[in-house]
Amino acid sequence: MTKQKAYKHGAPIAAGILFMLLFAVSLVTAQTAQNALIRANKFWGSVNSNGFNAGTTYTASDLNTFADQGAIGMRLQGNESHFSGHITLACLNWTDTTGFYKGTAPVKIPKAIFPVQNLRQRNGLTVVKAMENYVRQASPVDSVYYQEKKYKEPQPNFGAPAVKVDPAKCVGTSDQTVLVTNGYCNGVQVTRRVLAWSQNPHDNYVISDLTFKNASKDTLKGFYVFMQEGNYYTTFSDGNNPSIAAVDQFFYQSTGPRRWYHYYGSRTADTLRMFYQYVADDPEKAGSNMGQPLTEQNGRMINKDFWFAATLHASKAPYTPAGTAFPAVDANDLNDMNQPSVTTYANIQTALNLELFGPDTKINYPTYYDLISGQTLASEDLTGADVRPGHHRKNQDELGKAMPGGEPGMDPQGNAFGSMVYCYGPYEFMPGKEIRIVKASGFAGISRELSAEVGKKWKNNTLADAAGLPNATTGYFPGNFVFPTDASENDKKKDRWISTGIKELHKTVSRAKWNFLSGYNISATPAAPLKSVVKPIVGGVQISWDASSAETQPGFAGYRVFKKMSSYDTVFYKIIYQGTGRSFVDTKVRPSPKYFYYVQAGVKNSTAD
Repeated sequence: MTKQKAYKHGAPIAAGILFMLLFAVSLVTAQTAQNALIRANKFWGSVNSNGFNAGTTYTASDLNTFADQGAIGMRLQGNESHFSGHITLACLNWTDTTGFYKGTAPVKIPKAIFPVQNLRQRNGLTVVKAMENYVRQASPVDSVYYQEKKYKEPQPNFGAPAVKVDPAKCVGTSDQTVLVTNGYCNGVQVTRRVLAWSQNPHDNYVISDLTFKNASKDTLKGFYVFMQEGNYYTTFSDGNNPSIAAVDQFFYQSTGPRRWYHYYGSRTADTLRMFYQYVADDPEKAGSNMGQPLTEQNGRMINKDFWFAATLHASKAPYTPAGTAFPAVDANDLNDMNQPSVTTYANIQTALNLELFGPDTKINYPTYYDLISGQTLASEDLTGADVRPGHHRKNQDELGKAMPGGEPGMDPQGNAFGSMVYCYGPYEFMPGKEIRIVKASGFAGISRELSAEVGKKWKNNTLADAAGLPNATTGYFPGNFVFPTDASENDKKKDRWISTGIKELHKTVSRAKWNFLSGYNISATPAAPLKSVVKPIVGGVQISWDASSAETQPGFAGYRVFKKMSSYDTVFYKIIYQGTGRSFVDTKVRPSPKYFYYVQAGVKNSTAD
């Protein structure tokens, strides 16, 4: 079997006469709820102990330090479910035995929904088991000497509760594990485990492993689990320094770019279940500017990624646990490739006129149940013998349109808070039974380096097509994908290069699926050196570090030192040292520029990981 190297990133450190951009995250929390920050990889977000999204705000320089890794921070200020927030339940004919609504009991509610915040649970879900936050390895302690004075770099903030270094408590080989058990007012409990890995083949997604238990005495019929995800309230590490020129901004800058939505998994031949969205052309501007190429920055593209929500496992029916040890799939739990049974896209608040969940959301909400169960947009369903049962909406990029927007349930421009909606059910959820849903959220696409190269050649009109495209006209986009009518052939070549990100998307979701099926037992991430020092010396800058525990692992591949000059994210890190030593002197320095370094430890592992 062939081998590849997995590297653990140490924190970037600035040397000598240089400076370090600081990582600082400000949190907005409600009451006593806690927010654990997921930041072990390059897809950052937070997990709230009460089940909603309290919001995470990144200051201007937070992510720029990590621009070369393409880090992305989800601010999570809506009803998004990327990091297990805002998981809504729904059922038919729920009986309220408390008299909450009319002062008498019981009261039957024909179509009930249970958001994490509602009139019954204004402050969010009940915490049944307190939230825990673990990382596999301690954060490195990095020091920089400046004018003979030593400065220690700040440690990263993992939110609350305070993070604990405990490999035994991290699920499988995950580098960060956050877990909490919550209770809904209908008696259902959910244990949420959010897992992240920092090794480079798996560092662009997080997994939410969710186990629902009916702890009530009632059988819940027509039971659904509803989640939604959208690419809004997002902070990007790339494209901020230098800032984007006005000529390269989107026409509707306040609401952002138009987006296409696509679900792969609705047909019986589909081998994965992944909902994804990607930036479309801006039709108010000439040609095709898919990918948002920055003409004032040599054409580099900063919106070339595909954002996804992928189902890795979904119970076919509620089951009685056989006692199989987690994280293995319980012996009585069968995976159902027909779940999620409802996949659609919509601007829920504006186009469908359904409210943003909050403390005043009512449980008696028939129109929201209709969306969750697939009835609201059933007219848009795919049809055919090869379509899986349920309600699966026609893919937006297969409608034969040159731009998205204006479809039923969508805003006119297709750019204002649209969501990928995916729902599991309907189940007959009996007391004591459990349902397990495992999903991955993240992003994938062509690399930053490749997008810069493609953008430069597009700008210079020297771009050739990518090799090995499955469709010479549309690349990896659907066969009936329509380019803008004023797109040049040069534009189309650029867009076909962007489409190769769909291939990377399939690879990412396949890795996440393998990760889950292995019992989260992929190769462990090699530890970064726990201590490093950057110090000016005669003739250069010395970077030294303590031994990593990776040196004791089979297949130890040594260390790599990366360097870049300036804080601009148009400048990429380059490898300046690779070997088994623990010190390196960079002699290619000058007194005035800013230099940034980081050190990686690596091991060889199987390509299956």
